[in-house]
Order: sequence, then structure tokens, then C-alpha cells
Amino acid sequence: MTRFLSRMAVLAVVLGVFSTQARAVTLASLLTTGATITVGDKTFSDFTYSTTGSGMPAAINVNVTGINNALGVGLEFQGNFTAFPAPTSSDALLGYNVTVNTPGVLITDWHLSSNPSFSNNSGTGSINITDTFTGPTGTPPLFLTNTNDGTNGTNTLTVAATVPPLNVSPPGGTASGDFVTPVASLRVRKDMAITSGTATGTFSFADQIASQSAVPEPTTMVMAAFALPLLLTVARRRSKALAMTAA
Repeated sequence: MTRFLSRMAVLAVVLGVFSTQARAVTLASLLTTGATITVGDKTFSDFTYSTTGSGMPAAINVNVTGINNALGVGLEFQGNFTAFPAPTSSDALLGYNVTVNTPGVLITDWHLSSNPSFSNNSGTGSINITDTFTGPTGTPPLFLTNTNDGTNGTNTLTVAATVPPLNVSPPGGTASGDFVTPVASLRVRKDMAITSGTATGTFSFADQIASQSAVPEPTTMVMAAFALPLLLTVARRRSKALAMTAA
């Protein structure tokens, strides 16, 4: 019995039944050639990071943590992202690739979350966190539908905030959308821009989670196409046989 329970526990972990959050590493450690981080069945690789202006954290001061929950698998970037002192602007551009390691499984949708805020909601300022999606080499663009941030039909998702008064869009700070064509790999370019006018803008995290689903392999679909008529024929013959027996 103990051995059975142990095997079931291992299987649950492999299948991602448990909600887990991996140990944090610094973004700086992922900028080295060949560095990757694997969460669940996804590998994140080819990280890039650059900043302009004042207030954005150095890569050594950005923690990267894996997320694995019921929604999907992704990463959290945590740090003190700001534009300071006001009035000023700053920008951070972060890029990485995502690859699904399970055959027959594709990324179907994306979820971007953050917590933008300002030191003074009656002042002036803006924050924009935008994910842009392409193939792993930077092309082609991967378009989204059913988005909740007003970017339907584009290859971007955005969480934005402005003052005065405080307005966060989408409400709750989470943008999501479905990929028109599910993919096994993609590249994300995350542009994080803050303009502090008379109010200092800041956010401490940016989460992104990819949901996925199993897609039948072409050979399986072909076999199913051939098998369906056969099954229908067998069912009809069985139905006739039962009818004759009843008569």
C-alpha cells in the first residue's frame, strides 16, 4: 500500500496535479549563454534584458520564479520597477522563448498580470506592460483572439494604468487572450514602460502563464477518420440484428 501511494504521488507531480512555485533565480543568471529554466513541461530560454532611463532594476535585482498551477505554467518576474524621481520615464525590455516539451501538447492562451500603482492617485503618470508574441525566431507574429484588453486581432496583450484618477486596465490588472493558432513554441517580448509625472509609478511583479491542451497527432486523426465509418457500420448491423431477434 505504501509503495502504491508513493507511485501515485510521483505520478501526480509528473502530471502537474499539484500547484507549485519553483525556487527563485535571478534574471542575471538566465542571461548567460545556454541558460534555461524548466517549469512543468515547459522550458524558458534565450533571455534578454535591457533598460533605459532611471528606476528600472538591474538584472541581478530581478527574481524569476516558475509558476505551475491549475491555469497553466509560466514565470513571475519580481523586482522594484519604477521611474524615479518624478518627473521622468523609464523602460525595461525583456525577451525569452517558451517551448512545450510534451509531444502533442500546444499553448492555447496567455495570461499577463501585474500590480501597477502610483504614489499619488491625483497626480499624473502612466504604466504600460505589453507582451508581444512571435515565433521563436522573432517571426511570424502570433495573433490573439478573445482578448479582454482591447487588443483583439493583434499579437499583443497589455496591462495599463493611468492617473488621475487611478484606472487599471483590464480591471484587476490581468490581461488574457487565446492564440488563433495554438503553438508548441513562441517568443515573448515584454516591454515595461513607466512615465512618472507628478506621481511616481511602480509595480513589483509581472506574471505570465501559458495554458495548453493536447492536440491529436495527424496519424491519430487519420486513423479516427477511417475508424468512424467502420464503427457506424458495425453499430447499424448490430441494431438490425437486435431488431430481427426481437421480431
